Amino acid sequence: MASFTAAISDFRRDDDLGVELVVIAERADGSGQRLEFQRSLHPDEQDRALGLDPYCVVRDGGATHYGGVSDWRIADGSLVLTLDREAEASLGAREFVIDVPPTEQDAIEAALRRLLA
Repeated sequence: MASFTAAISDFRRDDDLGVELVVIAERADGSGQRLEFQRSLHPDEQDRALGLDPYCVVRDGGATHYGGVSDWRIADGSLVLTLDREAEASLGAREFVIDVPPTEQDAIEAALRRLLA
């Protein structure tokens, strides 16, 4: 299990890059432990043919996995994220528990509902 306390989260739509993303970071400047969820605004046929999910999870250090989130919830002030075995192998943990500030919980929940749908 990996865990950290988030200082900041941010949801953005970047039309130039063609993605929507949410970043949850340990430090206010975005450094430290971090998870990023990205979803393509325009999935293409090549991605579909390769079986790539429309979203990916990126961990601090750059490890990336397409799809792989088997369950997530926000409960008791924490985001609890459970990954499948392939995502665990790519990202180094089966479960992430991230303490999130109360002011960020609703925004994180809305962003993840959108990106992981």
